[in-house]
Amino acid sequence: MTDSPAQNLERKEDKKPKKKGTNFKDPSKLVTLVVGPEKKEFVVHKEFACQYSPVFKAAFNGEFIEGQTQTYALEDVTEPVARLLVNWLYTQQLDLCRYEAGHAEKKVEDLSLCQLWVLAGKSNLALTMRNLGTRNKLLLPGLQNLIVHTIQEINRATNVTCTGSVKYVYQNTCEESPLRKLFVHQCACYGGNTWFRKYPERFPKDFLLDLAELALGFVDRKAMIEH
Repeated sequence: MTDSPAQNLERKEDKKPKKKGTNFKDPSKLVTLVVGPEKKEFVVHKEFACQYSPVFKAAFNGEFIEGQTQTYALEDVTEPVARLLVNWLYTQQLDLCRYEAGHAEKKVEDLSLCQLWVLAGKSNLALTMRNLGTRNKLLLPGLQNLIVHTIQEINRATNVTCTGSVKYVYQNTCEESPLRKLFVHQCACYGGNTWFRKYPERFPKDFLLDLAELALGFVDRKAMIEH
C-alpha cells in the first residue's frame, strides 16, 4: 500500500529539526508586503518575516531595492492569500472560516489555500539570482505541509473535495507536485462518478491521465483477464 502525499510530507517534515520561534528582540522594525495590482499594504514585523522565509530574509537584509525600501512586492497575490500568509507568519496556523462560511466563501477559501501553497514554493528568480545565488524558492515547506494537512482535514470533516481548484493546481504546479497527487487521491476516493461529465471544465487533461493511472493501479488485472 502506497503512502498518501500528506504522509510522505509528514515523514520528511519529521526528519527536519524544529525551528525555534522568534525572540522578538526588535519589535520596532517593520517591513511591508505590497500585494496585488491594487498595491494593498500588509505591514509585518521584520523578525517574523525573516524567521520563516530565507527569501524574505535575503530581500530585507540585502543591498537591492527590497532592502533599501523594506518593501516586498507580491504582484500576483490576492488579498485573501496575503492575509493567510501574514497570519501564518505570526501564528504558524491557518486562519480559516471553512465550517462557518457559505458556499461562495468556501470556494474562495479553497482556492486561496491552493494559491498559498503555490506561493510558498514559487521561484523568485530576480531575487534569488541576486541575493542567494541559486534558484531557491520562497522556502516555506512547513506552510506547504500544513496546507496539505488542512485540505485533508477539510475533506474528512465535510466529505467534499474542492474540485473547483483542480484546474488552478494543474496550471501552476509541476508534474510531481504533492498537491496534484493529493487532489487525484481525493477525487479517486471521494469523487462522484458523474463529476467529470457534469463539470468537464474543471478537470484538465493531465489530471484525467493521472487519475486513470491511479485507478489502473487499483485494478487486479490478472483477475480481470481470468474472469
